[in-house]
Amino acid sequence: MEWDELHHAYGRATDVPKYLEALRNGDAQAIGELYSTVAHQGTRWQASCHVVAFLVELVDDPRIQHRVEISELVRYIAVGDSQLPFDSSRYAVDLPTDEQVDTMIQQLYHEENPEPEFGEEVALRWEADAYHAAAEHVGTYVRWLADPEVGSHAAALLAWFPLPEDATRALVDLPADSPARASANLALAYTASVDASIDLRLRELLAAPRPVSLTAAIALAFRVGDRVPLAALDVLADEDLPETPAGWDRSMRGFVAMALKNVGL
Repeated sequence: MEWDELHHAYGRATDVPKYLEALRNGDAQAIGELYSTVAHQGTRWQASCHVVAFLVELVDDPRIQHRVEISELVRYIAVGDSQLPFDSSRYAVDLPTDEQVDTMIQQLYHEENPEPEFGEEVALRWEADAYHAAAEHVGTYVRWLADPEVGSHAAALLAWFPLPEDATRALVDLPADSPARASANLALAYTASVDASIDLRLRELLAAPRPVSLTAAIALAFRVGDRVPLAALDVLADEDLPETPAGWDRSMRGFVAMALKNVGL
């Protein structure tokens, strides 16, 4: 589909290629323009899902500037202002057809006093399209785990998607000294996998330096609740908290509070 056939927050998406090219040339201002047009205040639009693959390609190129900020834009387009844990089954409903989307676009963008039909339903359709577009690149996010610049953000991004076994294994197997290890632990806190080797690995990491030991303790508390080992409680009780790993919005104090609540304390 051509960009002039797509719409974003302000009308036809004919300006999107310009912003993508500006990003390729290192213009950070283009990031703000894309936030404003295809993810305005957390709302996704018809064009939003079509932007994802181009952004992922940019992050995938180590020569590109502002890769961290672009990866954060990928996440925002995928999930907006949603909170973890995220249940993608909300999109497993009958979503509006392309014909209904076209009807709403005509009413929203081209009528003087729009009262669009299917408004909420179409908004959900665009959310789902953006989320699924980002989910198609899980394998690429896994590859980014080894990248010292965006690895921690990649681990945080993986927390939002149902993961195939090899992706979960990649989070488990990251070395203890990897820049993404602390972030990977938090991602494992939200994985649906019940593989016992995950909890075994997290127990091993309780002996690692902070913040890896702390995020391992948090993940164990999230995963096993009141069956958390005493060593993890000792780590959680230390009030000297490190900074939150890159890619995560919640403070470490907030994570610790949630972990303690999950074990009944």
